[in-house]
Amino acid sequence: MTDTVLAGAADRAKALFTDWIEGRYDQVVAGFDATMTARLPVDQLTAAWSQILGLVGGYQRMGEPLVRPLGGYTVVDIPLTFAGGQMKGRVSYNGEGQVSGLFIVTPETP
Repeated sequence: MTDTVLAGAADRAKALFTDWIEGRYDQVVAGFDATMTARLPVDQLTAAWSQILGLVGGYQRMGEPLVRPLGGYTVVDIPLTFAGGQMKGRVSYNGEGQVSGLFIVTPETP
C-alpha cells in the first residue's frame, strides 16, 4: 500500500462528475476498470442519476474536492448541492488511474 495520491485526481474527479451530471455517460464509463465496466454499464449509470434526482431534487453546484490515499487507491470526495440538500460524490482510482468506485452518498458517510 502507498500513501501517495494520483496526480490530478481532484480535476479528474470534477470532470467525471460533470460528465455524469451533464449526461455524458459514455465519457464517464470510458475510464472504468474492468470490474466497474461489468457492474455499472451506461443504462445503470443513467438510472442511478435519475434515482439521485428523485431523492434530492435538481443538481445545483459542486464544492471543492478532498483527495486522500486509502488502501492503495486515491479517493476523491466532492460536496454536491441539490435542491433538496447536500450529498457527496465519491470516486476512487486504482494505481493505474482507472475508476474503481463511483458513488453518491450522504455527507455523513465516512
